[in-house]
Amino acid sequence: MKNELEILMIIILTVVPLWIILKIAEQLFKKFPTIKIVATVISFFAYFLIILCIPKDPTRSNPKLMNCQANLSRYGKALVCYALDHQRQFPLEDSLEGIQVLFKQGYLEEVRNCPFAKANDFSYIYKGGYSLDDNKELPIMWDIMPHNGYIMVLKVQGNVKRYKENDFIELMKKCSEENQEQLINDLE
Repeated sequence: MKNELEILMIIILTVVPLWIILKIAEQLFKKFPTIKIVATVISFFAYFLIILCIPKDPTRSNPKLMNCQANLSRYGKALVCYALDHQRQFPLEDSLEGIQVLFKQGYLEEVRNCPFAKANDFSYIYKGGYSLDDNKELPIMWDIMPHNGYIMVLKVQGNVKRYKENDFIELMKKCSEENQEQLINDLE
C-alpha cells in the first residue's frame, strides 16, 4: 500500500509539471515548432534529472537495515517477556551473556546477529540490570556499527528507534546523567 502511494505521488509529481511545461512551451513557441520540440525534450530531461537527484532516506528499503531492526525488535520482545516473568527485571549480565540467558531460558529461539557484522562477532551491545520501570527512553541494547550514519537502538519498553550517530551520543550522555542522579537519590 505504501509503495503504491509512493508510485502514485511520483506519477503526479512528474506528469503535472511536465504538462505545465508543455503548455508554457506551446504558448511561447507557436510560431517556431522546431524550437518547441527542442525545448520540450530538454525540459523532459531536466525534470527527470531533478527527480533522480532528490535525496532519499538511506535507511529505507534496505533489507539489511530492516533485518537489523527486526533482530533488535525480537530481542526487545524477549527481554520484555523475561522481565514480566522476573519481577520486571532484565537479565543482569551485559552483552552476549545477557542475551544468552534469554536463549537458555527459552525466550529466544536463536541468537541473531546484525547482517552487517562479521560471522563470528556479536555486534549488539546489551546493557543489563535495568527494569521495565526505568526511563522508557533508556537504551538497553544497540548495534556497535553505524549503518549509513544511523544506529539502531532498543529501548527499555521494547521499541526500536533509529538515531543519527550524534543524536545517539547525546542520548547516551543524557541517560548517563539521569542514571547518575538516580544512583545519588538511591544512596540518600
